[in-house]
Amino acid sequence: MKRIVILLFALCALYTAKSQEMMYVYLSGGNVPAFLLSEIKDITFSEDQTEMQINLISQVQTYSIAKIDSITFGKAITDMQVTYGDASAQVLNPYAADSVSVNLNGAYVTIKSLTGQKDFVYTLKGTTTQGNFKVYSDKKYVIRLARVSLKNPIGPALNLQSKKACRLVLNEGTSNSLYDANGYSTTNALGEDEKGCIFAEGQIVLGGSGSLTVAGYNNHGVCTDDYLEFPADFSGDLRVSTALNDGLHAKDYTQINSGTITISSKGDAISGGEYVLLNGGTLDLTVAADSLKKEGLKADSTITFNGGQLTILNKSQAGKCMKAGAEILLNGGALNLTNTGSYYLLSGNLDSPIGVKCNRNITISDGTITLVNSGGCGKGVSADGTLTMTGGTINGTFSGAGVLYTNAANELDASSAKCLNSDGAMSLYGGAITSKSTGAAGKGITSAGTMTIGKSIDSEGPAINITTTGAKLTTTNGSDISGVSISTLADTAPAPWGGGDMEDTSGSSPKAIKSTGNLIINSGSAIVKTSQTGGEGIESKATLTINGGVVEGTCADDVINAATYLTVNGGQIYAYSTGNDGIDSNGKFLFTGGVIMSSGTTAPEEGFDCDANTFAITGGVLIGIGGGSSTPTTSSSTQRYWLKSNISLTSGSVYRLAVSTSTSGANVLVFKAPRTLSSATVLLSSPSLVKGTTYYLMKGATVIGTETFHGYYETCTATGGTTSGSTQAM
Repeated sequence: MKRIVILLFALCALYTAKSQEMMYVYLSGGNVPAFLLSEIKDITFSEDQTEMQINLISQVQTYSIAKIDSITFGKAITDMQVTYGDASAQVLNPYAADSVSVNLNGAYVTIKSLTGQKDFVYTLKGTTTQGNFKVYSDKKYVIRLARVSLKNPIGPALNLQSKKACRLVLNEGTSNSLYDANGYSTTNALGEDEKGCIFAEGQIVLGGSGSLTVAGYNNHGVCTDDYLEFPADFSGDLRVSTALNDGLHAKDYTQINSGTITISSKGDAISGGEYVLLNGGTLDLTVAADSLKKEGLKADSTITFNGGQLTILNKSQAGKCMKAGAEILLNGGALNLTNTGSYYLLSGNLDSPIGVKCNRNITISDGTITLVNSGGCGKGVSADGTLTMTGGTINGTFSGAGVLYTNAANELDASSAKCLNSDGAMSLYGGAITSKSTGAAGKGITSAGTMTIGKSIDSEGPAINITTTGAKLTTTNGSDISGVSISTLADTAPAPWGGGDMEDTSGSSPKAIKSTGNLIINSGSAIVKTSQTGGEGIESKATLTINGGVVEGTCADDVINAATYLTVNGGQIYAYSTGNDGIDSNGKFLFTGGVIMSSGTTAPEEGFDCDANTFAITGGVLIGIGGGSSTPTTSSSTQRYWLKSNISLTSGSVYRLAVSTSTSGANVLVFKAPRTLSSATVLLSSPSLVKGTTYYLMKGATVIGTETFHGYYETCTATGGTTSGSTQAM
């Protein structure tokens, strides 16, 4: 009777209190259904006085009087408020009239909203180390984190078993934390997925400006079987402090427009689903060192990066900072990608650490990309299909060495560091590329297809600066990294070497720019530097065509090398080799225009070398210096040339090719010697040369004027000097 009297007093208050808006029914265990006074018609009791019935406008709610602790009246609330204690929770439920049920087991809270009448808001606060929040809902809903800390020792902290969208709001000025179990100790009897500290069957959309720390000890940090979105109005801070698997995992797609995201994971930092779209925000992602072949940012199909700042540190072996299955579009923002793990070799298949990796095509139009790779065979940007760059800036630093290994076909093969690499065509139409590689056999830019630098001769073209200081990777150690004897391998293998970076049976050389297919330079600038044996500047294993632009190379080996055909139709070329030819064509060499200053070292190396193949000159200016030189093919040339051996050259001294030894004789060519050679062969060609006319090379001339290009003076006044040699133009 005492409880009934209390209830009767409460009912009196219900009808007399004019300022109160809601009645709260406190049930034992922490469940507190709440009802708007305006929706209550009356309250009745069962005949045996064991139940109280709240007769609402739309329905009837019945409660056991034995479970009612008290009834209070107060201001109306519009959201469900869940307050966690040590091992308990209290739930103020204003949605009881909408048939939203609450099940409480200590601090384990389960919400069921299956009426579909409206969207509901759930606000969580307080702290527990023995609880969670679980939702079933047939409409989208909002969860607000308002200074809450949940740790579930047997499963997920947030378990969202609804296929509808959840807007997860981090209340302004609040710090929140969610932790799941280190191995789930219970089996979900309903067969439900539970794949992360935050797990949702439906979409997750972040909101608010507070902070949230998530620890995924069992699997993922945040996981949705739908999409994950960080909208433009999200200004909060999400931190996945640890994840046994992926930090963020979405099945459909991931879109990030704003916010701050920090992730440390043993799996992929972000496994974004079918596609990932980044329009803004600040992301700092780290993949653990004890992982194998994991990604910082991953999409099954496409990654589009339009803006924001993305920093990825991938410590895993053969890890990829960014990887997509079909296409990567880099359109803006700042990318800072670092790989510290090395390559992974299994059954003859070598997998490298890579900054940006796509199984098909990569397009770069804007943004700043910084690449650092210290692991063996590290790559910067690598496409299995095409690679196109129209703008943006790439800065790469690669310190890992290349390796020799036995591939799956039992062939000796090699792999080495590369800043840009494509298995298909590569089109470098704009932007800036700077790369330095210090490891053995390091390369700057490589393509297995046709490489085009500059879209046309009228376009601005890219600015390329490549330096490789590593040595040649050779077989002199007697065995490769898999321990197979190289001499035995050479005898038994189906082919002497494989199709990777292995160039011949001696190993792999450092290269600045290399194309297995044709290489075409239309515009832009390419500065290439190598410093050790085998280090070539620009090489094509097929034809190499230069239509314009500027090429400047100082290399240990050939600065420019073409396997079948070299054509120069324009542009400016400076080629200085410290150990080989300046320019080398293993097939024909056709020069129709432009300016070339090419310098090889002492005999038998040459300024121009095309063996006994056709060497045709039809226009332009050629200055070739070396221990020797190929002789132009007179029958194929329409422009005359001057060729003379045993010339003494002094570096920096001005030379003029004149029609007489007179100090004021008319000059055909004026240039500074790029090096000192006691017995050089000099090949000169200019449209001003006349066949049969004798010309004199005057050393130590006095020049008034400005160098046009690397010691070549297009317009100047040059006088004086002593005769170094003379011969007729051919």
